[in-house]
Amino acid sequence: MDFSFMCKESLPPQWVRPDKRHIYRVPVGKTVKFHCQATGKPLPALRWYKNGKEIRDHTWTLIKESVAPSDEGNYTCVVQNRHGTLQHTYQLNVIERSPQKPDLHAGLQGNRIAVVGSDVELVCAVMGDPQPYIRWFKHIVINGSKEDIEIFPFVRPPKDEDLNAMDYEVESLLTLRNVTLADAGEYTCLASNSEGVSRHTVWLIVIDEASLRLLQRSSPVHCSSAHTCQYWT
Repeated sequence: MDFSFMCKESLPPQWVRPDKRHIYRVPVGKTVKFHCQATGKPLPALRWYKNGKEIRDHTWTLIKESVAPSDEGNYTCVVQNRHGTLQHTYQLNVIERSPQKPDLHAGLQGNRIAVVGSDVELVCAVMGDPQPYIRWFKHIVINGSKEDIEIFPFVRPPKDEDLNAMDYEVESLLTLRNVTLADAGEYTCLASNSEGVSRHTVWLIVIDEASLRLLQRSSPVHCSSAHTCQYWT
């Protein structure tokens, strides 16, 4: 008897998209998706439960549109064939909406030092309701006067189906590749919605390898393997 053939034809359930996330905080009126796709031989059967009670939905992705406080609870998917069982539980918390001006997260990146030729990433994470728009500016001096040059246009909010929202959080990443001395300067992330405007500014200093070694010996500087550093003044 060919046992290797039998093994190939008999497989317990396995997740297609393993989801380590368990808690979803979603504003009232938004859409959330819970994924539970699995493979196996034979193809597993799927059941969804809310707070332990089976619900009539047997699709791999459970979609809740225009969520309301009554939708809160634990959603569990169970996939099963004769060779095994898998299950995953999502906790849905529905958040009442309240207009809020953009709030730049505590712990935003500080000033940065980068070596010529390296790549630099500046992150701006913002919460607000309505979802904020984000712009990046670089400040330059022209004829003794500081001017703003826009780096990126507005960053649109994520689509509803991609949100699975965490308090209307929007994140913008400004990537500067192969930096030169001309990239050094002051960069500002500006976030705005109908409730107000917030901003956060960081300085980027660009140096060569020799200057970096001198700086590391004399200052409290932490550098990554990518030759970008954070310093404190």
